[in-house]
Amino acid sequence: MLAEQRQGNRVSRAERVLIQMASSSYDHLLSGETVSARTRDISIQGFRAILDQDVPQGSILQICISVTDHQRRYVLSAEVRWCSPGDGGSTCAGFRILPSQDSDYDDWISAFNGIDRRRQRLSS
Repeated sequence: MLAEQRQGNRVSRAERVLIQMASSSYDHLLSGETVSARTRDISIQGFRAILDQDVPQGSILQICISVTDHQRRYVLSAEVRWCSPGDGGSTCAGFRILPSQDSDYDDWISAFNGIDRRRQRLSS
């Protein structure tokens, strides 16, 4: 198991993620298709997701996360930090959210800063 690398709070959430399997880096293994995944947890810096195929570590991918209680979708860029076999033939992968002008990065940061603050108040 990998050592914890996130600095912010982690929130357990099962949200739908669409991942565009085309990397901005040079990689012949990525097909250009869009695959669906489910998050297991989210933090302001990234998320862990379960999907049906491997994603190459280091790939920069376009993603769209639908956050149910926010009633919106966030279009973001994310780097695959790690990828490992999951249960039942699935894959578990860790994604780091990257700042990008052509994304909802600022809205994501604002939304999850709020979740971090609410969580801190509840645990006090």
